[in-house]
Amino acid sequence: MVTVAGGVEAATGPVQSTMAQPVTDAQPAAEATASPSAPAEREVLERRREVTIKAKGEGGRTRRVTISSGTCSNIGIRRSTNEDTFLNLQEPLFNQHAAKSIQVDPSSPQRSLLAIFDGHKGVECANFCRDRLASNVIAASNFGKPDCLEDILKEAIEKTDKEFLDSNRSLGKSDSAGSTAIVFFMQGDQVAISNTGDSRAVLCRCGHTVPLSKDHNPSLKSEVKRIKENGGMIGYNERDALARSKRNWLCNALFSCCLDLKIGTPYIFPGKCGIAVSRSMGDLKMKDVNILIATPDVTSFTLMEGDEFIILACDGLWDVIPSEVAVRFIRSFRKSERPDANDPAAAAQALVNCAIGLRSKDNITVQVIYFGYPARGQ
Repeated sequence: MVTVAGGVEAATGPVQSTMAQPVTDAQPAAEATASPSAPAEREVLERRREVTIKAKGEGGRTRRVTISSGTCSNIGIRRSTNEDTFLNLQEPLFNQHAAKSIQVDPSSPQRSLLAIFDGHKGVECANFCRDRLASNVIAASNFGKPDCLEDILKEAIEKTDKEFLDSNRSLGKSDSAGSTAIVFFMQGDQVAISNTGDSRAVLCRCGHTVPLSKDHNPSLKSEVKRIKENGGMIGYNERDALARSKRNWLCNALFSCCLDLKIGTPYIFPGKCGIAVSRSMGDLKMKDVNILIATPDVTSFTLMEGDEFIILACDGLWDVIPSEVAVRFIRSFRKSERPDANDPAAAAQALVNCAIGLRSKDNITVQVIYFGYPARGQ
């Protein structure tokens, strides 16, 4: 079942999803809540109309950039629930939302905020992040200042994580759900990408793939060092993690040889079943012992005319489709003669369908952000 939302006609009515409920035009970020009685959709499809913003061009001259975005979130072929959710406050929605909390200068740069939250151990953390992130971006100490997008996102992400953990501690919980967070924030022609976890963002620039984030997983040497220094263990299963934690190399080797190891994604322990990301939102138990952190990696850049589009997606896509292949796919889709070639939601859905065809085992959520540069004089 496909549901289309976001200010366009819907063939099957408004979005009603308990597992991948987005923030829509009619439901601003701070007010969005999943309906516990609504049936879970197999797929949620959302698109935003193309808008034009002003940005600085060569020699300080003003130029126009068009932005359109679309999201597709699919439960996948092997999951009974979709623990992904997403946020799409593409301009002018973000400034409309901001105006509820602060006075927005009409001449201030236009802003857009998009994000994907890939939940685990339930949807509570992903939904909380979706509902609180925009408000925390607006409340950031440097909000509205030029060249401060990285600081704004870092502060907003860490505040959102703290709020979720504090709310669970106040209820006497010893553990909680968790989530990744890949975030796109645009102010004028300035773009910042924040990542916590193993979701990913890539840019197509002049046909080339430009990574905008780094996957946070136990394969990164810098992450392994931090995790082990704080008492965490890493392995393909709990026994392997215990073996690898032994200081004596011979003991380690003997333990490993005696174990029935499952080669694949390494996990971090302790934990009921381990966790495959080294940074996350939520996950109270591992935060309390400093094994996991929410601190994001943030990168920023100024949009240039060769920048064609950005893809945000959770690991349900990246587990089966490399970044370069995804970029080539979306670029070919946009240049095709299909009637929906300029629809980023259709592009996102086509990429999701490819991942399903490649037997991705996870929920799959993809956001595509198209950039356009009208010819001079138009």
